[in-house]
Amino acid sequence: MSRFLHRLAARSFPLVVLTGFAASVAGLLAFYASEGVMLADLHFGLSTVLAFLCVSALGVIFGVVCLWPPIGHRVLKFQGWPFQIGERVEVLTGPEARTVAQVYEVWQSRCEVRLDLGAEKAAEVQDVFAGTNLTRVHQ
Repeated sequence: MSRFLHRLAARSFPLVVLTGFAASVAGLLAFYASEGVMLADLHFGLSTVLAFLCVSALGVIFGVVCLWPPIGHRVLKFQGWPFQIGERVEVLTGPEARTVAQVYEVWQSRCEVRLDLGAEKAAEVQDVFAGTNLTRVHQ
């Protein structure tokens, strides 16, 4: 169960963005329903699509600006942040998912670490991971 929760937490940013999007669209639909609006008219239908696009963008911004900071901080703590140099962590998302590697550099201000994935990945800086996408490996 804990492994599932760590993987879910690693995907929390897209979930927060989708929550903001869904809440804003639901609010627009509730407004239309309370006003008794019908979507049959073509002109009104086009303006509704435009309203959905605008409200959706505002919802995504709301998710990123208002919801993510407090949730992201809790996700970092849940995943084991701050990680220390020499610690072994598991990558939870992306092409390196399920890879266990050692931390060799910590970027505290960005909440990111560099993992020992080989010289080629290091040279191309493809060894940088957000703290939310990792979890500490207990030995």
